[in-house]
Amino acid sequence: MAGERSDREAEEEVSWNEPLLTYSLQLVAQRRFASVVAGLGVVLGLAVVLFCWMGVQSQAQAIPGWNVFGIDFSARSQAQAIVQFTEQLAEPAKIFVSGLSSGADFAVHFQVAYSARVSGAAIFAGQPYMCAITRFPEDELQPPSSEVPICRGCPPNQTLIYDHCKNHPSWVKVEELKAVTEEYFKNGFIDDPSNLKNIGLYFYRGTADSHYANGSVKKTAEYFAQFASSPSNVKYVGDIPSGHAYPLPGSCPWPCGKGVLANVIPFQDCKYDGIGDALTHIYNVAGMPISSPSATSEWSWDALKWFDQEPFWGNRSITRLEKWALVYVPERCASGQQSCNLMLSFHGCGFVFPGLYEMLVVELNLNAWAEANDMVVLYPRLGAFGSTAEQKQGCWNVYGQTGADYATKSADQMKAVLQMVNSLNELQLRSFVPSTINKSDVEGLLKIGLCGAKMVGQAAQKELKKLAERKFGRLGPIMLKTGEKMIATRARTKMKQLCDGNLNEELSKGKLCDEALQS
Repeated sequence: MAGERSDREAEEEVSWNEPLLTYSLQLVAQRRFASVVAGLGVVLGLAVVLFCWMGVQSQAQAIPGWNVFGIDFSARSQAQAIVQFTEQLAEPAKIFVSGLSSGADFAVHFQVAYSARVSGAAIFAGQPYMCAITRFPEDELQPPSSEVPICRGCPPNQTLIYDHCKNHPSWVKVEELKAVTEEYFKNGFIDDPSNLKNIGLYFYRGTADSHYANGSVKKTAEYFAQFASSPSNVKYVGDIPSGHAYPLPGSCPWPCGKGVLANVIPFQDCKYDGIGDALTHIYNVAGMPISSPSATSEWSWDALKWFDQEPFWGNRSITRLEKWALVYVPERCASGQQSCNLMLSFHGCGFVFPGLYEMLVVELNLNAWAEANDMVVLYPRLGAFGSTAEQKQGCWNVYGQTGADYATKSADQMKAVLQMVNSLNELQLRSFVPSTINKSDVEGLLKIGLCGAKMVGQAAQKELKKLAERKFGRLGPIMLKTGEKMIATRARTKMKQLCDGNLNEELSKGKLCDEALQS
């Protein structure tokens, strides 16, 4: 029909406006909407969907556009404020990988497959190379399933129990995985594993981690130790009482390994800097000096950029890459005159929900270490594509769900990430926080976090998930820190005002307002 946009035009506009956090932050700076905090967090099927809004007096006229609970969003006006950058990044000196959970699993596979290029790994709860699909003598078998569609060593019409390496580490024989690795190299599927001899490798599991059983991550360390020239090259830390999370040195309000969300919240205050310890180990093995971020130094908001992942999509039904992802580029690396190291940081499952990915990038102290050591950090980002539970949660493919080549250099996800590395100096970068933003507003918001953490329960989950899907969709507002410190007096006051208003009818079924105000 004349005057209507084509589907392609509409898709391009949505794609341009994908970085929702950027837009939300811009609106905050302009004082043009009446929201402060709302969160939607669902990780591995265990959802925490908590909403808390704080009124802010509008200082300008409403912007025409989407309207959610009286809040006006204007995609077009926001998009116009985004500045395009064309900085040229020099070829990275050394490449490292890191990740948590599914991201750690993928980091392991990327390290092994491209060992000629990758010079160290920081693995926070990850399983060994090819472990998920390899049968061991003590394995119990089951009928074929979409979760583990491929099995090395299984009889016809049978496969392995899902997550057998994570849940039954005593079954795992790392010498068999070494043999598989060497076989893959001989067949030309991966780089020579002898490249693993002299690199730094760090492995972490919190003692309260319920996703990776005790001993599972140690098996990953033992797998790599078979290739190391010295035992000191491989460092395993397994005595910190965190849940399934990155252990941070005090910047996160969620207590270390405590509460019902200990295996959901990906950042925990453990008075231990896991990222810093990992990088220090990797740099020391490589014989490189490393500087710790000072207590007064911070990473720069201006150094955090969006980049377009569409050039790397390839077969998107397999790569499952989102339109936009983030990269941190320290000022000394942005000019292209200095060759900086590169860290690839892979998110875990569940970061497909609005704001969680941004929270990961902003809250993890990897950017601070990168700023202090002239290191670019690339955060590849998956979307919720596919038919399996893992694919819908944005997990990396480490179970062979897209084909038997998943652990090789020819795998689609592997190639896509390597292409990002090879195209680093061609990335089209856009500002994460537009220059019009008041940075103190951003920092303040990121310290407020979600409120109502004690509302967790099946009733809250069910009712709020329905509300989120119906009212927000992909326009859900900013996902911020979680933790028990979030129920501040002002937040409670604003929550009460909201509960007495237009949300009361929606939330009353699960008595969520009463529970939030009492917590």
